[in-house]
Amino acid sequence: MRTGSPIPARLRIVAWITLATSLVLLAVVLTVRSALLTDVEDAANESVQQEVDEFRTFAAEGRDPETGGPFASAGRLLELYLQRQFPGRAEVFVGYDAGVPAGTSPLVVQDLDDRYGLLDDPDLVAELVESEAASGIAEVDGRSFRWGTAEVVDRGGVRTGELLVAAFVEPGRAEVARTTQLIVGVSLGGLLLTAGIAFVVAGQILAPVRTVRRAAARITRADLSRRIEVRGRDDLAALASTFNSMLDRLEGSFRSQRHFVRVADRHIRGPVDLLADPTTPPEDRARAARRIRSTLDDMALLTSSQLPGFADPADVEVARLGDDLARAAAGAAPDHDWELRLTGSGAAHVDPGLLRAATVALAENAAAEHAGPRPLRLGVEAGATHLDVWVEDDGPGLAEEQAQHVLDRYTDLADDDAGGPDAPTGLGLAVVRAVADAHDGSAWVETAPGEGARFGVRVPLGPPVPARSGRRDATRDEDTRDDTAETTDTTTGATSGDTTGDTTATGAR
Repeated sequence: MRTGSPIPARLRIVAWITLATSLVLLAVVLTVRSALLTDVEDAANESVQQEVDEFRTFAAEGRDPETGGPFASAGRLLELYLQRQFPGRAEVFVGYDAGVPAGTSPLVVQDLDDRYGLLDDPDLVAELVESEAASGIAEVDGRSFRWGTAEVVDRGGVRTGELLVAAFVEPGRAEVARTTQLIVGVSLGGLLLTAGIAFVVAGQILAPVRTVRRAAARITRADLSRRIEVRGRDDLAALASTFNSMLDRLEGSFRSQRHFVRVADRHIRGPVDLLADPTTPPEDRARAARRIRSTLDDMALLTSSQLPGFADPADVEVARLGDDLARAAAGAAPDHDWELRLTGSGAAHVDPGLLRAATVALAENAAAEHAGPRPLRLGVEAGATHLDVWVEDDGPGLAEEQAQHVLDRYTDLADDDAGGPDAPTGLGLAVVRAVADAHDGSAWVETAPGEGARFGVRVPLGPPVPARSGRRDATRDEDTRDDTAETTDTTTGATSGDTTGDTTATGAR
């Protein structure tokens, strides 16, 4: 069942970026519009206050140019003041002369067009002039304005007239509307540009994801070798690297499974056929049964090595461990004599059960190749920092090319004699490698053609690294072998610690 959004991720990214940008631009537009409207209101109030203050100054200090003395009446004062004033485009000045005869208009107006219709409503003007408030907000024909008044008094303090100053906010609001429209238009253009850039950038950012998807679609069970080219060091590059690592693990897992199936077919089919044949001698039946049991035990151990907590190390005396491993080697190859070479003392922090399994695998491998009168040799050598367990035979040895791959768990050199009941299991040295990995150690071989071979495992004496105390990925192959394997001596029988100038060996035998 498919879940999630049916909308492509690219469009969702663009949609979210566009939405977020739209909200920001909307907030900007509303904030700017509110600030501009506030400025219009403040400007109207300041305009009214300024004109009132100027009129008061003129009334207190002005002189009638005809007489040279103070103004004789409020009407003369208002008339002369209005003649000298030039109102702004949103301002209207109206004088009110309280001393005119009855039946005469008390309004003193400028010889200018009244664009806002205030003079067409004399009742409103009278109401404002006679109001107890000195300023306020009023409206005429739906047009809002700020107003203020300044009284004219005679020498006795009696009110004889008023100057009404009106500042309309409609022109300022219209200008704010035009500015807002301009900002909205620019914002819409910017929003479209942002959406386009987001679409392109989102496509570039998601390109590795599409590459991963296409790579995943191309992967088949038969071909897990495809990898994604990693560029950069960002999160998507890390995703590609992680996907490649996952493919490495999957490929290793499939290789391991195919190897197990091949080994089972190669090393169990023959013994099973022998057991199914009623004419098979009893001794051959016994060997075939041991062969099947050994192969199944090795496969079970290798399967367990893929799980966390595979190793369970404990402190073990080296001498006691040597005796235990000697008994295990003798039991694995009872038809051969054994010589134990024990070096060093003290305790080692290892898993004795896993070292016993590795010793059995080494012993069976050496017994299958051994020739000559000398006994097989088992070495348990405790150094200052590590412990070596090895088995040496007098077999035909390995060529340099074979030695380079002898400890690889995916290689089997027993092809020529795969079906016989005494053939090597093909998994024994893979078991040795798994045991070495579980101890954070290494598996090694020293060999030369015609001079036998010495296979061993080296593990630290102290506790292994906790994060690696369990299994190690089955995908560990050529690119990591040099860090874990010891050297292969193709010309001498020297131990791995004394070998110089040799070839790294990490294959399977």
